[in-house]
Amino acid sequence: MNHLRRLWANAQWDLRFPLFITKQDALEPILQPKPLDVLLQAARLLLQKVLPPPRIRHAVLTFDDGPYEGATQDLLAVLQREEVPATFFLVGKDAVSNRAATAALVDAGMEIASHSAAHRRLTELSGDEQREEIAGGKRLVEEAAGVSVRYFRPPHGDFNLASLKIAQASDQIVSLWNVNPADYDDITAQEIVDRVLAQHRDPAVILLHTGRPQTIAAIPEIVRRYRALGFRFTTIGKLTG
Repeated sequence: MNHLRRLWANAQWDLRFPLFITKQDALEPILQPKPLDVLLQAARLLLQKVLPPPRIRHAVLTFDDGPYEGATQDLLAVLQREEVPATFFLVGKDAVSNRAATAALVDAGMEIASHSAAHRRLTELSGDEQREEIAGGKRLVEEAAGVSVRYFRPPHGDFNLASLKIAQASDQIVSLWNVNPADYDDITAQEIVDRVLAQHRDPAVILLHTGRPQTIAAIPEIVRRYRALGFRFTTIGKLTG
């Protein structure tokens, strides 16, 4: 019975927190999934456990926050050494104030996305304030990076119907995650590796954070272990096509 409750809860979470929310998606079923949809998602989760995995699975390393001078370049050096692409969700004001770090990511071919203008919790803001965070964040990141931004990740993964409508109106795809090692906690690099491995899925969109030494230290082992499981690393843009 506990297993069935956990399966139902996981299916509800997947529907309320999908990896991607596009312009074409109906928004109300995301905020309030219907029981039949939850049941179908639970069946899909069961099938994933029963069926053999595909020969090639996909994983995306995503990094929220920053960029930060020095720490971002240190992170970038590890990714380049491991030959791993990644998607960086930059905070607009930080991208503007740390242009050298932003430029380093662009020059290295990393995918650039928005993590809002100032990292404020959207559900605590008015509609106009949300618009400044979501549409304004895209504008600031594009200004600093000199590239077009397609993807938006709400700070703390916190959003409501207004957030989704503003993201759609500003031509951004909301991009969330399904693997969260909580590297923002006071944990070691090995604990980050263990949590990322324990949560692996296909595709695996892994939430990590820029500017954390323990996260940088964990990356080589995450990459090695995921590759051993048959995962190929890509970016959000390539994953969604």
